[in-house]
Amino acid sequence: MEAVDVFDLIERMTALIRSEERKKCAELGLQPVHLQVLDYLSRCNRYSDTPAALTNYLGMTRGTVSQTLLLLEKKGYVKKPPMLQIDALCI
Repeated sequence: MEAVDVFDLIERMTALIRSEERKKCAELGLQPVHLQVLDYLSRCNRYSDTPAALTNYLGMTRGTVSQTLLLLEKKGYVKKPPMLQIDALCI
């Protein structure tokens, strides 16, 4: 098999995977970018599960990440952690 044939095969497989991904997203009422966010959040550690880290990783704007997280929270896919109580830190 020639290198061009392998490249064409990989390219076709990638297109099929993306097509299936889009179908699944549509069934769930999501966009592919939402799936990317969920994938990142499923793999990151507790120090990189912030909106800023997500913005940096995906190369998106803060506004896009914020709106995406709001939508995913509304649909029940993510949960915002409770706010830290400032007065609990008083010594």
